Amino acid sequence: MCVQPVDYDSLLNPTFNLTVYVEDTDMTHVDVAYIELRVTDANDNPPVFSPNQQRITVFENVSVATTLFKFAVNDRDTGINKQFRQVSASKYRPLLASCLINAHPLPAHRPAADD
Repeated sequence: MCVQPVDYDSLLNPTFNLTVYVEDTDMTHVDVAYIELRVTDANDNPPVFSPNQQRITVFENVSVATTLFKFAVNDRDTGINKQFRQVSASKYRPLLASCLINAHPLPAHRPAADD
C-alpha cells in the first residue's frame, strides 16, 4: 500500500529495495521476500516554452517560411515522455503560420527607401 504519492521527478534514486517478512503463530515459521521496486516516469509534465512570450517585428516583404524566432522548449519528464512534437501556428492563425515558425535572423536595420 502506497501511503503517499511518489513523484519520479523529485527522486534522487527511483529504485527502492524492500524486505517483506511473514510469520504465523509459530514464531519459527518465518519467510522473507526481497523486492526491488523501480519507479518509472509518467508523462506528468507538459513541455514549456522559454521564453513563453516574444514580441517580433517583421518587414512586410519578409519571405515566406523565414524563421523569425526560435523558442527553447523543455520537458521535465524522461525518456519517451520527454519527447514532444512541434505544432505549427498554422492550426491557429493560417495567415501568420508561414512567417512565424522556422527562422533566420531579421535584418539588423531597415533598408533605406531608395535601396
